[in-house]
Amino acid sequence: MNEPVSNEDLVALALGELDPARRSDVEARIAASPDAARTLASITMALRTMKADDSVAPPPEVLRRALSLVRNPAPAQPSLMDVAGDLAGRAREFLCTLVRDTLAEPALAGFRGTTESRHLSFECDVAEIDLQVSPTQDDARRTIRGQVAPLNNDAVARVSWRSTLTGAPEQEIRADESGVFVLECPVGVYELSARVGDSVVRVPPINVA
Repeated sequence: MNEPVSNEDLVALALGELDPARRSDVEARIAASPDAARTLASITMALRTMKADDSVAPPPEVLRRALSLVRNPAPAQPSLMDVAGDLAGRAREFLCTLVRDTLAEPALAGFRGTTESRHLSFECDVAEIDLQVSPTQDDARRTIRGQVAPLNNDAVARVSWRSTLTGAPEQEIRADESGVFVLECPVGVYELSARVGDSVVRVPPINVA
């Protein structure tokens, strides 16, 4: 069985960079491979076009980049076995449901001011998450006190906080052994996720106002 002709050899042949022995070997394998012959024809035509175009000569860097694309084809797509293995290695994900938000509860006249904290509670099959949003001296910032409470013996491995408005990367928040954490953030919309044992728990976007 003939060895497949590499794109590197095809480009080198088209550029006249192969020594006589290597050239004979490559040409023999091209003669036995219609696919290699078609690829060589395309490379030769592209090189001829670039050399024949006397309107604007391509800068050396552009030529090098074009040849690098031919010499370094895109990596092969992963097999179905690879995809299946990757999916099997991922943690289970659970989206929590909002079960309480004091911002949506009717206020008693004269008993709730603008400085009162807001409480939110979320639940899913593996954990409960409680959040308290409190004002700070800066009207544009809020303090978040929260707790991720697993419903079994799993530990809370990490807690992440991400702004959906800025698109910034997730910020990892330090939580104690009870899953309690504290952070301060600007007013905005945020997503919270937590690693609980082998699962990832997420809450719907929270409007921190």
